[in-house]
Amino acid sequence: MVTQWILEIEMFTYLRADTFDCCSVFSVARRVVESIDRNDINFALRLIHNLVVRIITEPLCTSQVFGSQTLDDLCMRIGKINLARIQKENLCFTSGKEKQQVFCYIVTKLQRSGGHTRVIESFIKARPEGRHIIYSTELDGRSDSVYVHDGIAGQTGVDFVQAPSGSYHQRLTWLQECLLRANPKKVYLFNHHQDSVAVAAIQPEMGLDASFYHHGDHHLCLGLYLPHLDHIDSNPMGYHNCRSVLGINNSFMPLTVDDRGDKPADWSFMREGTLTTCTAARSNKIEVSYFVNYLELVPKLLNATGGTHIHIGRLTPWALYKVRRGLRHYNIRPDRFIYIKWVPSVWQALHHFRVDLYIASFPHGGGSR
Repeated sequence: MVTQWILEIEMFTYLRADTFDCCSVFSVARRVVESIDRNDINFALRLIHNLVVRIITEPLCTSQVFGSQTLDDLCMRIGKINLARIQKENLCFTSGKEKQQVFCYIVTKLQRSGGHTRVIESFIKARPEGRHIIYSTELDGRSDSVYVHDGIAGQTGVDFVQAPSGSYHQRLTWLQECLLRANPKKVYLFNHHQDSVAVAAIQPEMGLDASFYHHGDHHLCLGLYLPHLDHIDSNPMGYHNCRSVLGINNSFMPLTVDDRGDKPADWSFMREGTLTTCTAARSNKIEVSYFVNYLELVPKLLNATGGTHIHIGRLTPWALYKVRRGLRHYNIRPDRFIYIKWVPSVWQALHHFRVDLYIASFPHGGGSR
């Protein structure tokens, strides 16, 4: 805890005051406490949410600040106060025992490219006899509801419930009431970094068997220090960092994939005489300040290889402009850069394009399906 406290001082105090008239996590914490004291739960949740957004968009904090005991404690305090009010106003939430065991998953947003969506799908498949409910706070924009309902929520026994439009406080009340009514056997927290509502919702007084799935592991993420949740890490780096550096009593649940077989027999390296490369990543993985810029490197790569580069994952118009401007600079044909917004299987795409070399995304890496 001492290490984390020092980290908070070193990494937060230099932050420039833009939205707030303060420049450290501790001064924001004071404003949160003041908001709680005057019963302004909504503003308190917003303060925490917005501070985390500022921190995760600061490049110097990336892979340096992973969690905040202070912010997690404030979320817990807010959720405890709100739960007490709910329980006072609503004497009974359950109408009897469910015929099926209920498993709940709390998310901030679900979309096609979200890796944790696939993890949730695997958790659901592992409990085919249960009823599964995915609650989304929708604090980071609206989920891709068509994709979700056509896929994961289209299965029997799976419900996808989006938070109604409203304030942060209203969404917290909605989520806590949903959990009390569902009376789940198990709850999994899959929140995005800044989702103060999701982190505040699960309280020890609920008596829930709940786990925090740490998938936002390269930035500050709310929820790391919730003592009443089992902390799950999905990669060895995150597991050892949380356990050895941050002092968290965690569990390791490695990601696995089905082996779909070897490459085709007629697939030879550089069969066209040039190198075919590929990267799969959305804008949040590569459109980030870094001393090596992916968007500038792609034209240089193609100029050196004389081959083709395939990019899988949605990029912003500005990013595409930068790549194509670089192609023009080196007099490279536009068709040697192939841009695909989304594919159902990266494995199939690698086979289809006969990719010779896969280049991992940077500065943030990501898993490819």
